[in-house]
Amino acid sequence: MNNVVKYIKYAIFGLLAFMGGLSVTSCKNNSLGESFNTDASPTILAYLQSRATPSEVGSVAEYSTFLKILDAANRANSLGAYNPRNKNGYTVFAPTNAAFSQFFASDAAHNSLEALIADASFLKKFVDYHIVNGKILSKDFTYGTLSDSTIAGDYVTIVFSNDFENNSVTYLVNGKSKVVQRDIDLSNGVVHGIDKVLEPSFYSALELINPERNPDLSIFYEALTKTGVSKLLGPTKVVNGQLLKNNFTLLVEPDSILKKAGINSYADLVAKYSTSADVTDPLNGLYQEMAYHVISGVYYLNNFNQSLDDATGKISSSLYNTFSYFPLSVLSDLQIQVNPGGRVLETIYQGPNNRDTIKIDYAEIDYLNSNQLSTNGPVHFLKNILEIEASSTGQFDMHFLDDEPNLVSYYNSNKTNYGQEKLFYPKDLYQISFTGIDYIYYGLDDVFWDKDYIKVLGDFTLDIKTPKLAPGKYTIFTRYAEGNGYASVQVFFNGQRVGNIKDCSRVTGSNGQPSSTTLGDVIVTKFGQQKITIDAISPGYFKCYFIRFTPKL
Repeated sequence: MNNVVKYIKYAIFGLLAFMGGLSVTSCKNNSLGESFNTDASPTILAYLQSRATPSEVGSVAEYSTFLKILDAANRANSLGAYNPRNKNGYTVFAPTNAAFSQFFASDAAHNSLEALIADASFLKKFVDYHIVNGKILSKDFTYGTLSDSTIAGDYVTIVFSNDFENNSVTYLVNGKSKVVQRDIDLSNGVVHGIDKVLEPSFYSALELINPERNPDLSIFYEALTKTGVSKLLGPTKVVNGQLLKNNFTLLVEPDSILKKAGINSYADLVAKYSTSADVTDPLNGLYQEMAYHVISGVYYLNNFNQSLDDATGKISSSLYNTFSYFPLSVLSDLQIQVNPGGRVLETIYQGPNNRDTIKIDYAEIDYLNSNQLSTNGPVHFLKNILEIEASSTGQFDMHFLDDEPNLVSYYNSNKTNYGQEKLFYPKDLYQISFTGIDYIYYGLDDVFWDKDYIKVLGDFTLDIKTPKLAPGKYTIFTRYAEGNGYASVQVFFNGQRVGNIKDCSRVTGSNGQPSSTTLGDVIVTKFGQQKITIDAISPGYFKCYFIRFTPKL
């Protein structure tokens, strides 16, 4: 769990734990409902059936409506058995009968149980969105996406909210469905009761921020469309001749935030940022400003991982490529700071005679209104204005998870647990090219926040395209595995040798476990993708977790 999660869960809301005498686990007077963990636990299906009609009115939540739609979607029997795709079981977010009554009253297309069941295509995704492929107790909730996807392949998010009156923490699923019963521990998974149904995202990011759905985004939305940046935000994109799903992360400023800074209309944005008559020109300042709000790749709040400077041991910012010509710098420490150390956006005075000064020199995330789900990726709201910081510097970690979406989709379709790698078909890669490979494997691994890795076997040469890097001098650091049967390799950057030969067969720790090393210094002369070549000097296995670029000042 990274420090952003620790901050939000423990520093903000975890203050309760340090105050003493406060508990979120007591079964008595618990606003989150009871916790169940019996010696002879029933299945999820049996539990829901036992709670279809409560023995006492108001004593426990009723799930009879949920049971009926599970039946109609042919999912009830699955919840009466073990999960064949995850040995830990399922996590079910079960809406109460009251939650369904509220849903039917607000959804014109599905205004009754019969109408919902009649819409077969919607029903299947709707039901599957309430079932997570893995057992996740509330203590393992993260401020952002859960560690496993739903069986529909989508993700749900968690927001923490403090309940001082009841000395507890409230969990909000997708920011609005309150967990009213938690950790009902059963033989094939866990059930969390919720007070609102979960609606899978059928909207793209553009549809989600359309002023017809969110009137407070009219200025931002108009700027996206008139600059033409909106055309980059479609459902698909073409990369090296391949049609791929277009995933990204969108940062937005509501009208209310823009107006605080004196920007009351799209015309004011033009006056402030535009540098030519044609705002659709990618070189135009306003075009670049809007494209700067789009991060390449999917980053929920808990995906902005903490980076440590290996030389100093201090936390450093990380760089994230945007759709503009400039990267975004994010510091993930006690809170998420976007472009830290840049413009002073707010000054706060404390103490007598204004002697103690706190300056806000970073763009702030509006946590409670972020992690909004779309079919493209998350939408995060900002509490002040984000502007291009052309001199943004920071550490950049290159993970295959972020740059080879075909790898991730393949792995997820065959997923069991972390640490289990899958044989992959090289023809589907577009950022990695190679010669001399017998086999290539891919796996997800959460050790040290490594996320994932690739492993190859053979007398190989790997060419890896990096994401865009800003000009400057960098130290290249990598984590790879050592073990019996592993290769010796030489690394090149844009054709130039970096460091000495690495003998990966020399085991200094556990066989096949990660080892870290600094390869050497390189110079990036032009903003854009660079090329790393890993050449086998002696054949064997090579397992790489990530490649890190740290600015050398």
